[in-house]
Amino acid sequence: MTKYLENGQMVELVEKVKDGYLVKRWYTCDCNEFEGDCVCEDRLGDTIFVNQVFNSPPVETLYSEVKKLKEEISKLHEEEAKISNTIMAEKNRIETQLNKLKKYEGLQLIEDYIDGNITHFVTLDYYGRYPEILTAGEKLRYKENGSWKTRLLALYGDKDGDLEWRLHYYSDGSGNHEIVYPFTSYSEALEKAHEELAKILESIEKERAGGEKYYVHTLVDVAEKYKFPMPEWAIKERANSKKKETLEKISALEMKKVEADEEIKKLMEQ
Repeated sequence: MTKYLENGQMVELVEKVKDGYLVKRWYTCDCNEFEGDCVCEDRLGDTIFVNQVFNSPPVETLYSEVKKLKEEISKLHEEEAKISNTIMAEKNRIETQLNKLKKYEGLQLIEDYIDGNITHFVTLDYYGRYPEILTAGEKLRYKENGSWKTRLLALYGDKDGDLEWRLHYYSDGSGNHEIVYPFTSYSEALEKAHEELAKILESIEKERAGGEKYYVHTLVDVAEKYKFPMPEWAIKERANSKKKETLEKISALEMKKVEADEEIKKLMEQ
């Protein structure tokens, strides 16, 4: 007579004895495990003693609320797996896009800007010549109606792929704007400032070679501020220029003194 053990295994009942049963386990042949013709058959094992047998394979019975909770937990695990896959796919998509953007000059700093890694800006004066280095806090933040706000930093481009960062005066993009160069360290910003100063110096030297006279006072001042080496002729020219300005101021003061002395003399003669 076929019976079942608690673990669901099929057995053949041999005899009911005191405190239990004598049974033989059924072993089923699986021909798929052999190559060629099947040579095995189902068989019974040795006789063993068990405390309990069942007429059908036993099934675990759970309290309805526990069963419901297990089902919900299973669904939550499935949902968690789906969310994890979605997050990973989105992360890979964003990373792929950022890698594509980094191929183009001007777009390479987008990720740094998003992560708050921009520390300095290089700006040029009104005429787009002399550079100035400012911290991100100095350049981005402004106070309006007692509250601190952040100016709008936007990236512009055209169909030819020419890109530039523009910093607007207000957070909503209104007001004037200026072209800026963002960097993640002072040393990088300093390299850019030196690059712009080198361009100015090259332009001035070409003009001088053509016989034109160019005022280098401001250029040397800015170069000294950012430790950019200037040629000896420019330093001497700036020194001569300052000396000339000083002498002109002295001359103007002396003239005023003479005029003042004349006025005093007239008053004394009255």
